[in-house]
Amino acid sequence: MTQESTFLLTLIRLGIHPEAELELPPADIDWQKVIDLAGKQGVVAIAWDGYSRLYEAGMVTEDMDKQVKKQWIARVIQAHEWK
Repeated sequence: MTQESTFLLTLIRLGIHPEAELELPPADIDWQKVIDLAGKQGVVAIAWDGYSRLYEAGMVTEDMDKQVKKQWIARVIQAHEWK
């Protein structure tokens, strides 16, 4: 398992369970890979919720490229519109 797939599981846990303990992302995480994996698994919105919890807690710096962040938000919106 790659660190991106392992961290995706962390984001899912954080997105589903509001009392889950927060975890710092690995310093060299490839956010694009995390988003791609989330899209393949159909958990983009849940993973975004987990990321948002980390961001609000100040545990994620602006290391995620703005373009990647926009892509993730666009995927969340697309997933919502497909319902």
